[in-house]
Amino acid sequence: MKDHIDKKNKKANRLIKLKSPYLLQHAYNPVDWKDAR
Repeated sequence: MKDHIDKKNKKANRLIKLKSPYLLQHAYNPVDWKDAR
């Protein structure tokens, strides 16, 4: 697993707007995740 993400070449999903450290680490995943709130 990569320790860092090359954010220059990736588009953030909607998790980028959240404050949770856990969810933020998935903000550049290719899946458009939604939080459960």
